Amino acid sequence: MDPKTNFRLILYQTELERFKFLVRSFLRARIAKVRFRFSFLFAVVCLSCTVAHFLCLETLLPWSREGSCREMLDECMFEADLDSFQIDKHPLHILTTPETLAYLSRPERQYLEQHQALLSQHYAASFLSSFPPQLQRLDDKAGGISMIDTPDLDTAVFCRVLRDIGVVSVGGVDEDREVEMKRGDVLVVRWRVVRERVLAGDIELI
Repeated sequence: MDPKTNFRLILYQTELERFKFLVRSFLRARIAKVRFRFSFLFAVVCLSCTVAHFLCLETLLPWSREGSCREMLDECMFEADLDSFQIDKHPLHILTTPETLAYLSRPERQYLEQHQALLSQHYAASFLSSFPPQLQRLDDKAGGISMIDTPDLDTAVFCRVLRDIGVVSVGGVDEDREVEMKRGDVLVVRWRVVRERVLAGDIELI
């Protein structure tokens, strides 16, 4: 093989591996964020994948075109999905809450549905089948108490204010406290307090 051609192939392969690493990193970050209900990063991940796809088509592999690039992205998605165990912390809550479910991408939704199906089958085979039919449900809400484990909205998060918001009630142990949120402020507050502002783009998580 021509040494010059061989060297070009090495460069192409190195650059391809670099892009695969970047795409995997973005996907893993997205899955980690979903675990903490920070699903607004969906657009960032989609944009990153699109940019990587475009660069792959136009710059890295001009002789192979779309086929190899699509295989590369599919491989990245598959390998990142191996780490999807993080989004199954509250599977039933996500699957039964349309607002939350809408933030998931198609592979994430498929993973979560398959995970919950396997978990339900395991529980049924292990012990639920020996219970009376009325006690076999995993989403029972009898007596006003739901069996579905929900996220803790009072979890503390670090955030940065992107726009002047004004005075916001942040709650407290003994009494409600108010904090003036100005652009550039870095705060530690309950997720419940800033959730809507994060989704609106007024605050970002750090």
